[in-house]
Amino acid sequence: MPVSHDVVIPMIGMTMKEGTVVDWLVPGGSFVEPGVALFTVETDKLQVDVTAEAAGVLEHLVDAGSTLPVGALVGRILEADSIGDQVASGTEPSVDAPAASVLGKAGFVPASPKAKSTARSLGVDIASIPGSGPGGRVLHGDVVAHHRVVSGDAGQRTTPLVRRLVNALRMDLARISGSGVGGSVTMSDVERTLAEVIGEAATESTPLVFESGTKRHGLTGMRRVVGDRLTSSLRDTAQFTVTMDVPADALISALRMIGAVWAAEGRLVPGITDVISMAAVRTLTDHPDLNSRLEGTELVTPDTVHLGMAVALAEGLVVPVIRSADRLDLELLAGATRRIAEDARTGRLLPEDLAGSTFTVSSLGREGVHSFTPILNPPNVAILGIGSIRDGVRIADEALVPMRELTLSLTVDHRVVDGVPAAAFLRAVRDLLQAPLTLLGGRKPAGTQTP
Repeated sequence: MPVSHDVVIPMIGMTMKEGTVVDWLVPGGSFVEPGVALFTVETDKLQVDVTAEAAGVLEHLVDAGSTLPVGALVGRILEADSIGDQVASGTEPSVDAPAASVLGKAGFVPASPKAKSTARSLGVDIASIPGSGPGGRVLHGDVVAHHRVVSGDAGQRTTPLVRRLVNALRMDLARISGSGVGGSVTMSDVERTLAEVIGEAATESTPLVFESGTKRHGLTGMRRVVGDRLTSSLRDTAQFTVTMDVPADALISALRMIGAVWAAEGRLVPGITDVISMAAVRTLTDHPDLNSRLEGTELVTPDTVHLGMAVALAEGLVVPVIRSADRLDLELLAGATRRIAEDARTGRLLPEDLAGSTFTVSSLGREGVHSFTPILNPPNVAILGIGSIRDGVRIADEALVPMRELTLSLTVDHRVVDGVPAAAFLRAVRDLLQAPLTLLGGRKPAGTQTP
């Protein structure tokens, strides 16, 4: 039996259940070395290149675009020695293996076993085909391209996915004008031709009514899995949300004062979300249940706060993590927030950047949202939503006095946290924000590390 190494959908993060093979980076039948990127897998949070763990010839077992559970087999790496043993014994390797001598009408021709098999099935003389592989080796693609030329189908090149769609629709590929490279037929060409056929049928019979300006497209892997995870979060937890208005005048004044001083000193000036996040982190030390996760019937409470910060991307929502946020001062926390947000938007996040949060903060304040109901980020049992600062009024000496305020929304898992403790947490955060100099002043505690 040939020696092979399985290529599977890897486990990336604690909550990953499935992944999508976005694209194969190495063609099937290619020789690979350990560490070479084989394919790109997309999770609900990011895209990661999966690398080879052994040397040998790569075999694809699934097509790009396939979505499979974690651990599912997507390919194999067949060791070169095993392929050589198969060729010597006369058996056919299961992959497009390194060159084997194949007898054509003009003598021995270097060709892969897959090319040899395809040539036999198509009735093509393999010796007449110019090889594009190393040393003039004839590859499977060379045989297919040659057959299309000699059979008059050269202008109907397309991908297997498009060909399957054409067959399923019972369309004639030869009647579809290709707009791709070299006249190849693309998915858009099929859609255009189908629309023309439907239009002709409508003219000849009953008119068809279409929605004006309608577009139809599939959800991306990230968007689909984000939806699945949030649906699962709502289904599997007992979520409820409490909200509280927080006076913001003192916070705004303190930020302006400290901001001017820090800017003059060349230090990073924090924003509103940074200060509120710091207040939440400080408050969690007195409310450890909100910094926990539920594992079966056990409540697991770490001794530090790993703060998840929700970041919106065009493809979906990611939650990178600031490690040991309770050991940082405000300036370091603000710097970490900016770094992870930039890494998220530029695609530089690593899998470990997205795992292990114990409490999450999500803000829609910049979008002008006053309050909202954040959904738990499993396995966290609490998430804090930050609304926008807005104009309000308060009563002082029987007169209405203008003020600024914002709304905080705390969603918790009722299996772990009840309403009164949730309200107490929000009240403690509110009290800290009304005395903001306790959050703005000072450097990080001695002995802590920069993230």
